[in-house]
Amino acid sequence: MKWRWAQSVNHWVGASLMSAASSPNDENDRTGAINRIFKYVHAARDAGQRLKKKNRTLYYALKYLVIAAIFAAIILFSLL
Repeated sequence: MKWRWAQSVNHWVGASLMSAASSPNDENDRTGAINRIFKYVHAARDAGQRLKKKNRTLYYALKYLVIAAIFAAIILFSLL
């Protein structure tokens, strides 16, 4: 790389972010954090899709409620 700082950023991305997304190839390898988190995100998404099939109105009400709660939390914590 042309600049030393760019090489440092590239090394950090390779070491940190890519190791967080790693998947085990054998029993000695560790699973990355992103893969461990995805298990719960995927389960929540599946539950949301089942709710959407059963009760579309409730699904959208909860969806917008969660989005509003996230925005409220961001605004609240930025004011503290």
